[in-house]
Amino acid sequence: MNDKKTIGLTPAGETAMEQLMAQGCFKDMIDAAKFAMAIAIREGDAPLPVEGANTIWNVGSFDSDGQIKQILPVLFAGCDSSYRAAESLIDQGLFRIGQIIAIGPFEPVRLLASVSITVADGGTSTLKFPDGGTNS
Repeated sequence: MNDKKTIGLTPAGETAMEQLMAQGCFKDMIDAAKFAMAIAIREGDAPLPVEGANTIWNVGSFDSDGQIKQILPVLFAGCDSSYRAAESLIDQGLFRIGQIIAIGPFEPVRLLASVSITVADGGTSTLKFPDGGTNS
């Protein structure tokens, strides 16, 4: 399958992104979108088809070093369209973040306090913090 040249947000994703950006936690929407994607991955969401996404970013701007294109097939066996997967994961992560914002203050560091992901080969990766601490 041909991969996307642009990444977009659904109308619901756009609303959640506006709410997230209003919190002042991210300098730009790309950082916020990557954070949302990380939340979806952490929560075990799988890439799904996305309907009705409005173009926001060119993939060259969103993933200038190509790391997202490389890592998503490692995390999701059979993923042959990294940017389609990214768009889906961003949408799912924004949905989750929108739910959090609806019930109280949004604290990104607290939300990521226990990131541990299982990669496609069954291994696990634990996030290590700069102060030497880890979360499992």
